[in-house]
Amino acid sequence: MQSHGFVFGHIEVEIQHRAYDLHNVYHASTINYDIVDRSAVLIFTRRTGTWVPSEEAQCEIDF
Repeated sequence: MQSHGFVFGHIEVEIQHRAYDLHNVYHASTINYDIVDRSAVLIFTRRTGTWVPSEEAQCEIDF
């Protein structure tokens, strides 16, 4: 899922009025920064632990 217009909170990101817990449910899998383009791509992947609620999205979150 690519996201634009998102809002970072303390440990979550809100996309289209839904919060994703980047601390407990997702982990950073890729961070790319392009200094010339002045852009950054952060990719968070859903964790596989038993504590992760089944209703959490199975996708990667791409900013």
